[in-house]
Amino acid sequence: MLPSQLRQILVVAQTLEHAIKKGDLNVFFSNHEVEAFRKKLVQLWLTNISNNQSLANQNIPINNHHFLELLYKPLNEWGIVDEDSIQYLDEIGFKDLVLLEEHLGLSTLAHEWIYEMGDIEEQDTKVLEHALRHFRQAVRSRFLSEQIATDLYSKFRQFLSKNPIVDESLLNEEVKSISRIIPALGPLLRHAYEEFPIGNFVVCPGKGCGWGARLLKGRKAQCVNPYCKEYNQAKLESVAKAGKLRTKPGIQYYVSLTSYDERNLLEKLGKYGYKVRLYPGVESKGDIEVIKHNQIFYIDVKSYRTPKKLAEWLNDNQENLLASKQIIVVPSRIANNKYYIEKLHQFFPFTGEISIVLEKNLNSYLAERMSYQNTISSEEQNYA
Repeated sequence: MLPSQLRQILVVAQTLEHAIKKGDLNVFFSNHEVEAFRKKLVQLWLTNISNNQSLANQNIPINNHHFLELLYKPLNEWGIVDEDSIQYLDEIGFKDLVLLEEHLGLSTLAHEWIYEMGDIEEQDTKVLEHALRHFRQAVRSRFLSEQIATDLYSKFRQFLSKNPIVDESLLNEEVKSISRIIPALGPLLRHAYEEFPIGNFVVCPGKGCGWGARLLKGRKAQCVNPYCKEYNQAKLESVAKAGKLRTKPGIQYYVSLTSYDERNLLEKLGKYGYKVRLYPGVESKGDIEVIKHNQIFYIDVKSYRTPKKLAEWLNDNQENLLASKQIIVVPSRIANNKYYIEKLHQFFPFTGEISIVLEKNLNSYLAERMSYQNTISSEEQNYA
C-alpha cells in the first residue's frame, strides 16, 4: 500500500501536472488539497526542527514561493518526508524523485511516477485490449481469417508505435480505413490520441524518433522517449512543426515503449539462434513466438516500472497465465534495481507455474527449459 504521506505527494504532483498543462500555477496553489498539504508540511517542519538542525537552514514552506522552491528538491532532501515513503520510493526505483526541474517543468521522473501510481495507463491501454477482442470475435465468427486478423492487429499496434505524433488528416485516413473492416476499431484508434500540447513541446528532432520533446533553454529539448539517441537535451537546429495529435501518456509508456522493448528482445533472440515472430496470431498465447529445435515458447513483455503495477496485472490475469504457460519477460531497463523481483514476490507470491523472467536471464532460462523438455521426451521414448 502506498504510504499515506506519499499519497498526498502524488495528489500534489498530479495537480501540478494539470496546472502546468493549463499554463496557470494558480490552479495548483488554489487547490484545497495542495494547500492542506503545504500547511501540514509547515507543522511537520516546526515540530521536527528541534531534532533536525539541517531544517533550520532551509526555508519553511510558509508561502507559495517557498513551497515552490521545495518542489525543485528531491523528496529525500526535504527532511520531513517519512522514512516509509523514502524507502518505498527506493524500492520501486524512484529514489531520486524530484517534482520540478528548472526550464522543464514537471520532471520526467515525476511524469513516470504519476503514470505508474495513478490509473492513467489502465484507461489508455484498454484500447489494445478492446481491439484484440474485436479481432478475435471477427475470427471466431468467420468474418475474417486468423491470418488477416493477425495482420490487421499488427498494423493497428504498429500505427500507434510509429506515430506518437500524427497529423489529424493521417489519423482520419487510418480511422476510416480500419472502420471499413471492423467499425468499432475506428473510434478505438482515435481514443488513443489527444491534442498535442502547444508551447513547451515540439516534435523531437532526433533521427527516426518522432516523439514529443520538452523545450529547454539554449535551443535544446529533452525527448520524452528514453530510447531516443538524443534523449538528453538534443540541439534544435531545425524544429519540425508540431503535429496536432499525440498518443496519450498511457499509450506512450505502456504500448509504444513496450514495442521498443519487444523489438530489442527479438533482435537479441535472433542473434542467439532462435526463430522469432512478433504478434504471431490474435489467438496466440503471447505477443512473441520463439522457436528452436522444434520447441515453441510464447513471451509477453511487461514494462511496468514498479513491481506493484506488474503484480496487479499478474493477479488480474492469473487464470489466463496458468492456462497459456506464456513467459513474462521484464526488460532490463525496468528491473534495474535489486528490489524489483524481491518486491514483486511480496506483492505476487508466484510459483514455478507462472514464469517471470528478467530479460538478462531469458536466454539461459530458455536453454534450461529446452534441456528439460528434451530429457522428458527421451525418458518417454525409453519407456515406450
